[in-house]
Parts: sequence; C-alpha cells; structure tokens
Amino acid sequence: MKKQIDTQSVYEKVRETLDIGVRQNRLFIKGGKNWTAISAIELAITIRSLYREEEQKLISSGTVKEVIERLLQNPSIQLCFIEETEDHFIKLKDEVFDVDIGALNENIKEDFGYFMDFSYVESSRRNMRTFEAYLHSVFPDDLDRKRKLMLEIIGYVLSDYTNAKAGFFFVGASNSGKSTVLELVRKILPESAVTTIPLYRLENRFNLARLADARVNICTELSEKKLFLCGYFQNYDEQ
Repeated sequence: MKKQIDTQSVYEKVRETLDIGVRQNRLFIKGGKNWTAISAIELAITIRSLYREEEQKLISSGTVKEVIERLLQNPSIQLCFIEETEDHFIKLKDEVFDVDIGALNENIKEDFGYFMDFSYVESSRRNMRTFEAYLHSVFPDDLDRKRKLMLEIIGYVLSDYTNAKAGFFFVGASNSGKSTVLELVRKILPESAVTTIPLYRLENRFNLARLADARVNICTELSEKKLFLCGYFQNYDEQ
C-alpha cells in the first residue's frame, strides 16, 4: 500500500507552483498581471490537478483543507491591492483607466484584485458607426438625449468601481426597441453577471443573495403583483 502524501509536501508544491495570495481572509490566484478571487473548493480542485491521477488518491481531503488553512494564515502572502470598489480606477486587460482624468493612466503600478476582460480603444462619436446605426434603428426621435442615456447605461453595466446603483424603466409601445436595448445590455456582460429576477420576487432572500453577485438584473415585464423593497426606486427620475 502506497504511503499518503503528507501535508508539508503538498503545501510546498502549491507554494512552488501556484501564485496564491490572501486578502481579508479571501483567497486569490494570480494569472499574468492580475489577481482573481478563488474559492476554497476551486483551490482544492486546482491543488489536486497538480498531481497525476494515481497520486491524487494519496492526498486526503483533510490534507488539502489543512494546506488551504496554512495559506490563509501565511503572513508572507497577504496582499495589498486596489479592488473594484476602491478609488477611481478601472483595470482593463493591460491598462488602467483613470475615471478622474478620463484617460489611461500609465503611472499606476499597484496590483489589482480584479480586471475587466476587454481593452480600451479611444474613439470619438463620429467613429462609432455601428453604435450610431443601432441608435437610429431603435430610437426614431430625440436621439441626442437617448444616446446619452444609452451611454450612461453602458457605463453602469461595464463598471461598478463605485457603489452607485441605478434603475432604468423603459416605457413605450410594442416594437419600440425596449427589448432590443435589454438584449444589448445582456450581450455586453457574461451570463454569470446577469440575473432576471422579477421585481415582485425581490422579497425572497435567496433572490436577494443572487443579486449580490450580479452586475445587472433585467426584468422584461412589470407585473400587476405587489412590488416589494420599493425603496430602491424612491428617487426615480423620469428620462
């Protein structure tokens, strides 16, 4: 019978192979220039993947759990970086956008605990041919105001570097472009970042928990049922 692989051996292999960091008792793994949050379960799977299949059988779940606990308590891998809700920066793939100056900031050297999976390409409105064609096809009139509103919505969707939240209500006749706008917002984001919880179901605590991890919640129709937590919309401003 083969001997079990001991905790110290697994711990040393993890430290040699993976770039693991800890911040506020949360685990992060570094890929390239960016730190990404990783759950204990995901890290456990990653640790086992470092070994061949026959070796994985020699590592107990208790050993993996102890390795993760050691990582969490290791003072040398505690991180200090900028998170999504900190300061006025948006971390893109290879650049940092400074909201205060409205441009890329090449002087930011700190690590980030997140990044947006796209690059920054500066373009004036006159070069946004596809977006302008989309606006003309959806909105028959008042284009300047609706262009500004659409850009504001996209801005909220793409970045939550602050804790600001906004609700947008689209009112209009059938086939007036409401669903098209919602579909555009849905396509911008990964599927995991979008929820579709009706407003009348917001009182459900499980639904509220789902909202915590979502960047946007889309309700395709307003129901005649009683709405809960209407305080979210007390500052409704008609656009």
